[in-house]
Amino acid sequence: LSVVPTMAEAGIAANVVPDLATLTVDVRYRDQAGSAFVDDRIRAIAPSTEDFTIEVNTGHVSPPLEHRMSSDLFRLANDVAHDLGLRQLGEAEVGGGSDGNTSASAGCATLDGLGAVGNGAHAETEYIELVSLPERTALVAGIVRSLSSQENEDARHPSMMPNLSSTSRARRCDGAPASGLGASRRRCSTLRPGGPWPRR
Repeated sequence: LSVVPTMAEAGIAANVVPDLATLTVDVRYRDQAGSAFVDDRIRAIAPSTEDFTIEVNTGHVSPPLEHRMSSDLFRLANDVAHDLGLRQLGEAEVGGGSDGNTSASAGCATLDGLGAVGNGAHAETEYIELVSLPERTALVAGIVRSLSSQENEDARHPSMMPNLSSTSRARRCDGAPASGLGASRRRCSTLRPGGPWPRR
């Protein structure tokens, strides 16, 4: 669980008492319980004087990609890697998020981080290792083949039908399938009565 104040805004001039102050807090959590824990405590903050009010607005929210939503697919991917003679896959938990967070929260088994191997994500120095592309392509193709075989088998035995889906993203750039933390931003505004409302 990570709670980090990242932005603060107040006032229009050094010699003017502000009528509005805004604090933006970045929250990262492993499960929905962590999100609710932080949200409850932020909303419980009371102003130190009756001259002020506090309003809490929840901004962008990305649900967590919980480990349980990727564990079965991760085992399958490692089996495929072994059959292909590739190195054992590693697991990683990262602070960012992807479309995988959304699919996992919708109940689909999701394995994230099957994209390109490289480093320096989102930086000018970002790169991918071209030599790794054939291996990654073979791994993804093997996973799809294995899932297709399972679906064909399960079609003959409907009671064994799993709920499996997979997304592939290049966001995780060190070759390790990732489990993404959920994220949200909350704007905590301190207001004087009659003052302007927080900007949205």
